[in-house]
Amino acid sequence: MKKINHYVLNGAIALLSTAGFVACSSSDDVTDAPVNPTYDGKSVKTQFAINIATPVSGKTSTRMTGGNTQNGSGTNSNTGTFLGMNNINLLTFKEADVFNVTTSSAQRTSNIQLDQVITLAQLNASDISDTQSSKIYTDVYIPVGTSQFLFYGTGPIGSSNNKDRFSKGTLATHTIESGQTLANIEYSLVTTLSENSGYTTTAKEFSDYLDAIVNSSYTNSTSTTSTWASLGDESKWQTLKTAYTNFTSVGSNGARGGSANAILFTLKQLYEICENLSSSSDNDVKGLAGAIKDNITNASGTIKVKATAEQDTKGNTTGYKLEYDGLVDKYSTFPATYGLPEGAAQLTFDTTNKFEYVTNGNVGNAGSTGTNANVAFDVNNVTYPAALTYFVHTPARATTKEIATTGTGTDVWPTTVANWDGVWNASTGNFRDWTKTVNSNSRSVALQYNINYGVACLATTVKCADKAYLEDNSAAMNSESSNQQITIPTGGFHVTGILIGGQSKTVGWDFLNPKSNDQKYVVYDNDLSVDASSNGVWAKRNSESSKNYTLVFDNYVSDATDGKQPAVNIALELVNDKEEFFGVDGRIAPGQKFYLVAKLDPNDNNTGGTASGSINWPETTKSNFPATNVNRVFIQDYTTTANFTINSLKNAYVTIPDLRASKLQLGLSVDLTWQSGLTFDVPIN
Repeated sequence: MKKINHYVLNGAIALLSTAGFVACSSSDDVTDAPVNPTYDGKSVKTQFAINIATPVSGKTSTRMTGGNTQNGSGTNSNTGTFLGMNNINLLTFKEADVFNVTTSSAQRTSNIQLDQVITLAQLNASDISDTQSSKIYTDVYIPVGTSQFLFYGTGPIGSSNNKDRFSKGTLATHTIESGQTLANIEYSLVTTLSENSGYTTTAKEFSDYLDAIVNSSYTNSTSTTSTWASLGDESKWQTLKTAYTNFTSVGSNGARGGSANAILFTLKQLYEICENLSSSSDNDVKGLAGAIKDNITNASGTIKVKATAEQDTKGNTTGYKLEYDGLVDKYSTFPATYGLPEGAAQLTFDTTNKFEYVTNGNVGNAGSTGTNANVAFDVNNVTYPAALTYFVHTPARATTKEIATTGTGTDVWPTTVANWDGVWNASTGNFRDWTKTVNSNSRSVALQYNINYGVACLATTVKCADKAYLEDNSAAMNSESSNQQITIPTGGFHVTGILIGGQSKTVGWDFLNPKSNDQKYVVYDNDLSVDASSNGVWAKRNSESSKNYTLVFDNYVSDATDGKQPAVNIALELVNDKEEFFGVDGRIAPGQKFYLVAKLDPNDNNTGGTASGSINWPETTKSNFPATNVNRVFIQDYTTTANFTINSLKNAYVTIPDLRASKLQLGLSVDLTWQSGLTFDVPIN
């Protein structure tokens, strides 16, 4: 997601009475102060103030940093521009409905009813700043007897087009209404294909085009027909038979690249082979090669390709450039216009000489028990990044006093996280005597705990190792004696995307979905323009890129095997800015995208890295923070940092593997350090 200024939102909410000041004793007992004149037998009318404070000097922020994730530089390198808050709901609960956020899996199916849902006006970006952290709402009724609150809000949500959804993130939000239960509250990631119809149709047009080429044939003057798919063993056919094998072969996962780019790279090779055969002394060979060329450049279907001779300075033809002829973006950039990464378009080739695009995870040996088991990639499970969300489950605190928004003294609303936490200190806090229930004489009501982010953030940096070249996998792929040595480009390899596996599509009221069997979705972030000066993210030699930030859901599960939280597979999407090389599943041509996979493992098992240190868990909110003290890769309200170092191209993928797979070729090993969230120092071998 795009990097913009950072503003850490450690919010605090206060409810201020509209009634005039009424003197009262030091105790907040309900008998010590007159009833609020706005009390109607059920509620008291209040003003509502939200306080959004930044970390103080010397206190490490546990909040997210970067992009449309509200990250950047400012005071203590933690603050910046507030983006506004929308879809704000305050839910009230009475003493009889007390529930604990740590028992969320049980509560999600419970009948705890929402007592009252209070909808609040949105906050504009100008409402909150480093120097003005409070916003007052008027005429808000809070039910008497309220002892707990749930607070929800969102930042900007991308909706208008793919660019908007990728840059801001997006979510499907449930309309929260009184009379519902906790089980009704849901937030969902949005799949890219749900917002971009027509993928299957476009894919079929490409596969039909390729099928016509595969089934090329030539009939000579004696009415003898030579079909490319069924040539004999005569030596004259050897070149075309090898070309057929290469054109229809699939990688180790049972598929080959099927993007518009990948198809052009394959067609270029085939066209140049057939052009060389145009001077063959055998008329059948010459004729069939011509028929194949004709099906490439003169197809009758939607897909149109043209070939242009490439010449040296002396006018000699050195090759051919193939490009799409007059096609709109949905074809020429396929599958990008459908919000999918290039490597998600994957082709299989069956025994009836037909190509077929993988649309539902049915590629190759998926579901088998062999080496290639569980490597299917399902395009239906690709989602946009999450959008900013805000959430807290907190006790209510109330007083008969009216609290000022400015000035000095003990009865003034605090405006920093540290001060807000401090006023509730049982021994020294200015607000320590406030009641824990809203009463008929309450004039100021507060949410005791700070507002947190409901989503987690992944911060990534990428660089190449400090060496002149990277080895590829050509020895294994082509039975050669050694691998190629690929020189690292001066400007680095362009990183164009990041894919994050192990995500649940939907989370509940506490922004958790504890079912591990639901974590099959993949967040795709392709908006990696970190800032105007960097022009994107580049993996340069021994030079760490700027950070990119991606919002995701917490990946906690309650049914973790042996008590261990799941590892998360992540794929970096890069462009081959150098010469052709070979990865783990095939050839990667110049200009083609490829993928390097990492496993981020919070468990000390050396399979993808080890975790050390400890997370700085919230203290004042400890009892109500979801799944406290459970180490995991992504934790809501925390940033996980992954620093990737590319040491090799041996394990590069042409097509994206299923990021749930247990038998992936891992291009990254991981050393984990806990600091706020996880920090991954990741060498790619």
